[in-house]
Amino acid sequence: MNGDSAESGLWLLFLILGLFPWILTGLGLWLVWTAWQFSQRALSVTARVVALNEERIPPRRPSGKETVLRRPVFEYVAPDGSALRAEAFAPSPGYKLVVGARARIWVDPDLPEIARINSMAIYAPGLLLIGFGLITGVGVWLLGS
Repeated sequence: MNGDSAESGLWLLFLILGLFPWILTGLGLWLVWTAWQFSQRALSVTARVVALNEERIPPRRPSGKETVLRRPVFEYVAPDGSALRAEAFAPSPGYKLVVGARARIWVDPDLPEIARINSMAIYAPGLLLIGFGLITGVGVWLLGS
């Protein structure tokens, strides 16, 4: 009886390990696909940074540093000639933009108040998940052989 439960536990472990790489890879492919779809339908415009909204995150440890996330606000001219403002899709500590700087952005025609900086970085999350999925898949395959 004890051997049966150990064997079924092993099968469950291999099932989970076997599915995990597929889930990671599938999620990564979906993220790359949705990013590509967005880049195809979005308007690519030159915008000017008019503000930097900052969000401060306190340090986790007393000796740590505060994290400052910046979300640029852009002003751009829409195809109909009107001036619109759009805020960056996600905050980041890595934005090096300053007020007054110009940047190429993608704007969704359906949500013109949200912008993404025109960059290949839009694909990074999906590509990372695909890579992790492939690496864990090889690892599970090597464990099983």
